[in-house]
Amino acid sequence: MPAVEECQIFARTRVVNWAKDGKVVSPLAQSFEEVLFRAYGPNQSEAPKRPTTNQEADKSIISLIESLLTVQLILRYQHPKDALSILMTNKLAVGYVFGFHDSCLTRFGRIDPSDPEVGLSVMQNSYQSIFGNQSGLALFEMSVASQEDSEFQIGRQSGGEEYVEYTQEKTPPLGLQRILILGFDAAALWRTLDKNRIQ
Repeated sequence: MPAVEECQIFARTRVVNWAKDGKVVSPLAQSFEEVLFRAYGPNQSEAPKRPTTNQEADKSIISLIESLLTVQLILRYQHPKDALSILMTNKLAVGYVFGFHDSCLTRFGRIDPSDPEVGLSVMQNSYQSIFGNQSGLALFEMSVASQEDSEFQIGRQSGGEEYVEYTQEKTPPLGLQRILILGFDAAALWRTLDKNRIQ
């Protein structure tokens, strides 16, 4: 049931946000997350090649994310950090990068529902590795603070979907290129999303 596997990521995110907003009780949200994590946790075949520590695994994952973001921007920028100034002013792009990270780290089992702080720490390390120490931290903090912004949410969903499509169908991710190079706005990006996943 690949459709169920794909949409569960977004369902899990929605329930976490509802729990934060007090729309659902915490034990129910935790139970929901634990069940879906057990059912759809990372596939062991996707794990980086025989890392001996989480730190080595994290480096491999960060390298993968960096490569996939770089390829999307190569028409105009040599590296994602070269696009930082324009990225910081575009909530769609900020959301895309966050969603891409979130989806990748979830698929590799680095976002643990019982300890989400570990996943956020890995994500912050990735931002700092890719965009530079201070700039990456600023971008990460901006992303965390933008969770309720509607443009950020559209970008986040796009980034998350594209990573899933990349892993399952080998479809190259192009959303960041569409946003920063082709100038897609929220309405244009919205049309690229899988409407079966939108609630």
